[in-house]
Amino acid sequence: TVDVNPNLEPDVLGSVLELDKYFEDASFDCVLCAEVLEHLPFSDFSTAIDQIARVSRDSCVLTLPRLQRILLCCQLRLKIPMLRWRMPGLFWALPGKKENIYPGHHWEIGSCKETKLSRVRSVLQESFKVNRDFALKWNPYHHFFHLTKR
Repeated sequence: TVDVNPNLEPDVLGSVLELDKYFEDASFDCVLCAEVLEHLPFSDFSTAIDQIARVSRDSCVLTLPRLQRILLCCQLRLKIPMLRWRMPGLFWALPGKKENIYPGHHWEIGSCKETKLSRVRSVLQESFKVNRDFALKWNPYHHFFHLTKR
């Protein structure tokens, strides 16, 4: 683990922006970066992705928060004999307002024109192939990216 907060007792006390100070190129088969990069200004996003790509040998799993205002979310869980569980429901959300981003976050996906999902994908594609990106249907606040190094 790498973190700037010593209270979390990371293996390496440092920043994602300076991974080259702590690790050699291709040090890890897969890098997991979960709910981290939004704590940095979006202007540092590309640098952080470059650093993650440098220490990754093959792939990365990245999660980022997505700003939206949920208007309706209801779900029904059904078990039909001889079939898997089914979870039909209704979900309706609108883009959120920048002033409503989570405290401590500099940005979230969709919090401004610069952080639109298409722009985030574009930055990721400079260092990685985006194999898949998605939000969970019933918890769309977290957006997942499965990336393979170019």
